[in-house]
Amino acid sequence: MLHYLFLLCFLKIFVLLPSLYCHEIVNEEVETDADTKLKKALKFSYEEKHYFYSVGEYSDFMKNNNNTWLEKPKHKGIKHYHVYHYHFYWLSNCEIPEGCKPPYCKPPPCKPIPPPTCEPVPPPTCETVPPITCEPIESTTTLKPSKPSKPPKPSTPQKPSTPQKPKTTPKGTTTTTTELIRTSTTTKYENCESMKEFYFGRYESTIKINVTKYPKLEKCETCYNTIFGKTIYNRYEYLENLSSKKTQKFISEVNSMSKSYLKKSTIRKYLDKKITSYATFGKYESFRKYGEYYYYTYKYGLKNQSVIMRTSEYDSKGKVFFDLNKYDSTKKTKLEGYTFSLNSKYMAYLLSVGNKKLMTIKFKNSDGEDMDDVLENVAVSNMNFALNGRGFFYSAFTDEDGKIVSDLYTAKTLYHSLLYHKMGTKQEYDIIIVRSNDDKMYVKGSVSDDGNYLFVYFFKELNMNINTISYYPLYKIDESKISEGLTLEKLFSNFDAKYEIITSDQKYVYVLTTKDASTGRVIRVKFSEANNGSKKWKTLVNSNPKMELQRVVAAGKNYLLLQYLDHFTNVIYIHDIITGKRITELDLMRGDVQFISGSKHHSRFFIKMSNQVVPQKIYSGNLVELTNKNKKIKLNAFIHTQIKDIYENKFVIKTVYFESTSNVKVPMLIFHRTDLEYNAKNPLILEAYGSYGIPSLPSYDSPALMFVNHFHGVYAVAGVRGGGEYGSEWHDHGKLHMKQNSFDDFIAATEYLINNNYTRPSKLAIHGVTDGGLLAAVVSRKRPELYGSVISQIGLFDMLTKNELTTTETWKEEYGDLDNKEDFKYLLSYSPIHNLEMPHRPVQFPCTFLIGETQPNKLYATNTLKYAAEIYDTIQKGIKHQRNPVFVKINEQVGYRRGEDITEKVEEIVDIFAFIKETLNIKWKY
Repeated sequence: MLHYLFLLCFLKIFVLLPSLYCHEIVNEEVETDADTKLKKALKFSYEEKHYFYSVGEYSDFMKNNNNTWLEKPKHKGIKHYHVYHYHFYWLSNCEIPEGCKPPYCKPPPCKPIPPPTCEPVPPPTCETVPPITCEPIESTTTLKPSKPSKPPKPSTPQKPSTPQKPKTTPKGTTTTTTELIRTSTTTKYENCESMKEFYFGRYESTIKINVTKYPKLEKCETCYNTIFGKTIYNRYEYLENLSSKKTQKFISEVNSMSKSYLKKSTIRKYLDKKITSYATFGKYESFRKYGEYYYYTYKYGLKNQSVIMRTSEYDSKGKVFFDLNKYDSTKKTKLEGYTFSLNSKYMAYLLSVGNKKLMTIKFKNSDGEDMDDVLENVAVSNMNFALNGRGFFYSAFTDEDGKIVSDLYTAKTLYHSLLYHKMGTKQEYDIIIVRSNDDKMYVKGSVSDDGNYLFVYFFKELNMNINTISYYPLYKIDESKISEGLTLEKLFSNFDAKYEIITSDQKYVYVLTTKDASTGRVIRVKFSEANNGSKKWKTLVNSNPKMELQRVVAAGKNYLLLQYLDHFTNVIYIHDIITGKRITELDLMRGDVQFISGSKHHSRFFIKMSNQVVPQKIYSGNLVELTNKNKKIKLNAFIHTQIKDIYENKFVIKTVYFESTSNVKVPMLIFHRTDLEYNAKNPLILEAYGSYGIPSLPSYDSPALMFVNHFHGVYAVAGVRGGGEYGSEWHDHGKLHMKQNSFDDFIAATEYLINNNYTRPSKLAIHGVTDGGLLAAVVSRKRPELYGSVISQIGLFDMLTKNELTTTETWKEEYGDLDNKEDFKYLLSYSPIHNLEMPHRPVQFPCTFLIGETQPNKLYATNTLKYAAEIYDTIQKGIKHQRNPVFVKINEQVGYRRGEDITEKVEEIVDIFAFIKETLNIKWKY
C-alpha cells in the first residue's frame, strides 16, 4: 500500500515539475511490478548498465529491505551493492536536457508545457538554441563513375564463388574463412524517442568538449578559384605558410589542447611499457653469403643503428664487421643498405642523415678497413659494383652542366642520372652514363649476378609499377674505355607494364612482368628479340588470377623462388628455371615475407617471415636436397623470436570475405585473442590503405599486439579495391573515377564487423596513414554514425589545390588531373575539406585525432591544419549536441607507421592509443 502511495506521489510531483527534467533511480537486482508500472506510466526511455556502485556516493535514492525509498546518505558509503542502473528522462519537445548528468541534475527554471507530440514545435523560452527535432538522418548516396566499368570477373579472387578453403597453419595460429553476409547498418531516426535512445546509448567517450572551446580562425572569403565554373574556396590558405605567426599560433593552440587532455589518461605508463617491451628484441635482416662469409645486420631493441655482422656458419653467432653506432655520435645517421663486389673484396654501404633525400655511399674492403672513395648527394639509387670491383654504378641528380646537385631546393633544373665511378678516383671525375631530358624521369642501374650486363630502369616519378628497361653488355668493354656515356640497347621500350629482371645468361633474360598478366608472370626471352613484341616471349610461369606474384629470386643454378600474395599471407614455390615447372611449396608459417635471399652462386637460401604474433622467423633451406625422387626441402628455422608471455595458441589470425558494391567480395584480415566473445562489445581498430596497388600485409606491429592483448580488442585490415591484394586489376578498380569503390569497400567492412557482433559503433576506431588517412576522413563523413573514433595521420584532405603533390604524374594516374574537367568533378565529390557538413542531430561528428608532420613534406602538415580549421568551423553548428573531441597534433619529424621501427616514436603511439582508450571508453586488461 505504501509503495503505491509513493508511486502516486511521485507521479504528481512530475506533473508539477518543469518539462525539461531528468532524474535517476537506482534499485536492486529484482525489478518490482511498481517499477514496471512506473516506467509504463511515464513512458520513460532508459538505458540499462551493469555496475558496482558505492552507496551514498552515486545514488540519490536506495530501497531498503521494506521496499521503500531512502534519501541519499549524507556521508560517503563504504558498502558495495550489485545493482542495475537505470536512467529515466522526462523529455519534452524532443529535447535532451542540457547539462543533465544523472544523478546530479536539476530542473531548469522554466514553466511546464504539455507533453510532446513529436511534431516540431517552437523552443521553450528558456532555450537558447532550437531543440532536437524529428528530422531523419539524410541517407547516404553513392557516386556512380561517369564511365562505369565492369567489376573483376567471377573467376578472380575478388569474387570467389565460395569462401576460400583455409590452408594448414602452424600450431597455435588459427586461420578460418567466414561466410559472406551482405547487410546494412543504416539507422533511421523516425521519431524523437529513437533519437534520444541513440544519443544516450551511442557515445561513450570520456572526453567531452564544448565546441566553443576550440581555436577560432579568421576565414578568408576572398580566397577562392573558379574552376570549370565552380567556385572553390581555400578559406585557410594562409595556413600553408608554416612560418607565419598565425600558423604558428594555431599549431601551438591545437598541440596544447590535445596534450592537455591526452596526458591525463591514467594508462599512459602502461601503454609506454608494453609497446616498448613488445618492440624490444634482436632484429635480424638480409642474410646473404659473400665469399667465405655469411653477412647479416643485427639491431637490438630500440637502438638507433643496425650492426653488420658476419660468420662462417649461418646458424652460429657472428662477429661485428661494421658498427655505425661507433662512428656516429649524433645518432641521426641510418644504415640504408649494403652490397659486395662479385669477388667479395669490397663492400659499399649507403647512409642517410635524418629525413634528407640526399645520401652518401662509403666503402670498406673485406678486412673491414675504410677505403678513400666517398660518393655524396646520392639520390634514389641502387648500388652496383662492376668490372670485378673496379667500377661502381649509382644514381644522383645533375644540372644542365652535368654537375651533381647538392641542394634540391635551389637548383634550377634537376635531371636524375646514372653515373659511373672508377674506384680509387674522386667523385668529381665520375661519368654520366645516361641522363633523361625529362625532369620527371628516374633512372636506376642494376648489374646482372654474373657481372656481364648493365640493366638500366626508367621510371616516371617513381611509379615502380610501370617502367622500361635498356641494357649494355659489360663483357664487351674495358674499364678504360668508359670515358663517356654508353650507348644502351632497348630491352622493353614501352611504358605499359612492370618489367623486372630476375637473372640472365649469355643468351636469355628472365623477367617478372605484368604485361598481359595483371597478377604477374615469368617470361624468358632472347636479348635480341625482347623488344620485338610479346609474341617472341616464352612464358615459363603463367599468371594466377587468385594470387599476385610479388617477387622472383634466382637461387642455385637451376631454380627460381616465387613469392605470391595469397589472401593476406605469403606463400613461396620453387620452380625449375628451364621448364618453369613447379617443383614444391615451402612449408612456412602464415604471415608476411620480409625478405628472400638467394644467389645463382650458392644453393642455400634464406627467408624471413613475420605476423601479428611472431616478430620474426628466419628459415634456411638448401636446394641440393631436391632430387628426382625427393621433391621436398627441410627448412631450418634457426631464428624464431617470441615475445615474453605471448603464446601463438592464444591468438587467432584469420581471413574473412564480405560483399561490397557490384557484388564484389573483398578480403579482410582479423586478429584477436582466442577467448574473444562475439558480443558486440569488443573494441576494434579497422585499417585500410587502398591506393597505388600497395597490398596490406600481416606483419608484426607491437602497438597492434598491445591493443589485442591488453584491451582484448580486435585488429582488422580490409583489402579494399585500389590496393594490390589481387594485382593491377584490383588496383584499377579503386583509382581515378572508380575511387568510390575503395570507400564503399571500407564501409562494407565496417558493417560486416558490426553485424557479425565483433563490435558496435561506439567501440569501433578507424586508423589511416596518408592515402589511408584520406579513406578514414571520407568514410567518417559519409557514415558518421558507424564510427566511434577516427585517427588520420598525414592524411590527404585537400584534393583540389594544385601543389607539388597533386600535380605529379603519379598523382594524376592515381587520382586524376585537376586540369581535366571530369577528373576535377570527381575529385570535388569526395575531397574531405570541400565536403564537410555537420551531421543531423542526434548524430555527432566522430571523435577525431588528426596528426600532421612538417617533415619530409610540409604539405602533410598544411593539409591537416586546413582540414582541422574547417572541422572546427563546421561543428560550431552542432553547439547543442556535439561533444565528441576533435584533436590535432603537428609533429616536426616523421611519425609512427604501422610495422615500422618505433624508435623515438613511442610518445606519439601512446598519444594515439590514449585517445582510442578514452574515446571508446575501454578498459586496460592487466
